[in-house]
Amino acid sequence: MKNILFATYFALSSFSAIGQDDQLRDKLWLFGYESNPTDLNFGGTNIDFTLTPPDIYYEYRPMDFQETNASVCDEQGNLLFYTNGIYVANKNHQQMQNGGGLSPGGLNSEWNTVGLLLPQGALTLPMPNHDSLYVLLHASYDLINFPGVDGVIITLYYSIINMNKNNGLGAVVEKNVVLTDSYLSLGKITATRHGNGRDWWILMNEFDTNKYFRWLLTPDGLLEQGQQAIGSIITNGLGQSVFSPDGSKFASINLVGDDNWGNWVDVYDFDRCTGLLSNQIQLFYPDTAYSGGVAFSPNSRFMYVSQYVRVFQFDLNAPDLAASRDTVAIYDGFGDPISTTFYLAQLAPDGKIYINSNNGTKKLHVINNPDMKGDSCNFVQHGIDLPTYNSYSMPNFPNFRLGKWEGSPCDTLIMSATKANHAFPKMFVYPNPAEDFIRLSSSLPGSPALHFSLFDATGRTAKEVIATGGNEYSVDVSGLAQGMYFYAVSTEDGEVLKTGKLIIAR
Repeated sequence: MKNILFATYFALSSFSAIGQDDQLRDKLWLFGYESNPTDLNFGGTNIDFTLTPPDIYYEYRPMDFQETNASVCDEQGNLLFYTNGIYVANKNHQQMQNGGGLSPGGLNSEWNTVGLLLPQGALTLPMPNHDSLYVLLHASYDLINFPGVDGVIITLYYSIINMNKNNGLGAVVEKNVVLTDSYLSLGKITATRHGNGRDWWILMNEFDTNKYFRWLLTPDGLLEQGQQAIGSIITNGLGQSVFSPDGSKFASINLVGDDNWGNWVDVYDFDRCTGLLSNQIQLFYPDTAYSGGVAFSPNSRFMYVSQYVRVFQFDLNAPDLAASRDTVAIYDGFGDPISTTFYLAQLAPDGKIYINSNNGTKKLHVINNPDMKGDSCNFVQHGIDLPTYNSYSMPNFPNFRLGKWEGSPCDTLIMSATKANHAFPKMFVYPNPAEDFIRLSSSLPGSPALHFSLFDATGRTAKEVIATGGNEYSVDVSGLAQGMYFYAVSTEDGEVLKTGKLIIAR
């Protein structure tokens, strides 16, 4: 198995205790688009779940959310950063240092002013055992239609954000590192805790197959766990994937058209120790619109599937899942002014499930008691008023409140002496692209002298610097022409710490 490892800033970041308190990581939800000072019907909407009932209020911010919408708070519930799949913004709503140009290529370039049109196109996870590092998973995609080939190419990337930089405003210190460039399902980036309560499992379906790519995020980085082939082939389309709050189930909805309009829902058991799926149940419901989502109740017993003009409840304890379907909502025709039909769903920190519309509206639907069976779940259509229009985006969060799987074979962390089969990066070089300066951030103990060399496309040395006196260094490249360069960073005794490409663009 291939291990993709991150620099961990051992010298710069303190370790957090295993089982750190992540209860407030998803306490702030962001919505909205087209902020402007003249029409306050447009712009940012915040839902703050640190209060009961949650506080819903307007906030001006430049970022537009279309569908991709990911953010994270600190352990006190304060916003750290957020993204629409195109760039990362800090808590002051400014582009984070080195935060632009996410997920280059494909159709992303067409949406660089409005945000990525991909449900669950990004997800933020705290780096296990590190109090300042965060892993941002994000995707780009492109349609292909060649003779004999019809599908999509999804490039799944990760970037690393260090919140110790820029006086707590953070910096993207590693950007657009490719995890896989393959035929993957559209968006649907989601995760759940490993049974040890520390690490994270990430699953993504290979396009129009029964195979899943699997990764495990550990304190050492992202470890590829290979593919699993299971059950029937999945017909892929836009949609949503989610793990149950207890991590025992995984469900994915795919909205498909062409010859077979409708929604495919695939449900599995999930093993938090092995990262393996089992017992696939596949459901299909005819429909004529690309609109639907899926969420689980807090007690993990009920699954809710939205389908444009209906919302279904399924009882996972029933002997026949398909037969347990109960219609808990039928669209009532309300417009705001456009129809408030049903789209993506998300379980919130207050234990309620919120559902948006597949139109720009100022309403959210809410399931007030999702742990209750049938109509007792108390589904209220367009029951949540927003101060601004939301363009069918829904924040994408994992369940930060899930701990270790008590009594499982993996509920205890075991230290492994296995040596990684990829060298540990010992420093970051950023921003990239750069303008006038680049930064070298070392994770080596002490303050070793570093040798930085920059070469142009012909191999000639364009810049050489001996950096001393700390773990953070700034290199002036303002005198160099725009273009692509190659760099190498090594210690005084010749150990190569990092090599790569650097773009200078002004």
